[in-house]
Amino acid sequence: MGQMKSGMLKQLVMTIIQEKGPTSTREVLNEIITLTKNDYAYTTISTIIRRLHKQDLIESTDVQIYGRHLKKYVMKNNVPKKEIRNALSSIIGRFGLVGVQYLSELFKSKLTDEELEEIKKEFELNSNHTLNSKERGVK
Repeated sequence: MGQMKSGMLKQLVMTIIQEKGPTSTREVLNEIITLTKNDYAYTTISTIIRRLHKQDLIESTDVQIYGRHLKKYVMKNNVPKKEIRNALSSIIGRFGLVGVQYLSELFKSKLTDEELEEIKKEFELNSNHTLNSKERGVK
């Protein structure tokens, strides 16, 4: 699998920070490598996080672990809905409903056929992106 485009990587960084709560750059990098099976430079992830911080989408706290100062990042509560919608649109545009299903699995929940239909309508997906319960592993 090739490297992700920067916009998709940014969305993945945001998802990881949102899901994991207070997270360091190294923890985000390790999670991205695990999920994508690709190696990314620490500086690449650090740059994305720095830009998200500058855009006021995440906030940082200083933590001291074993005598070392470490920055941990969390999503801000005021993340604009537009940014979230753009992230979802990007995921759906690239992966269809399979991407949505993967996100639901990250959050430890399964989407029903009805919920997927609502998403499909909301994002105006065509029937080529339909994923039935059996394909999603829902009983």
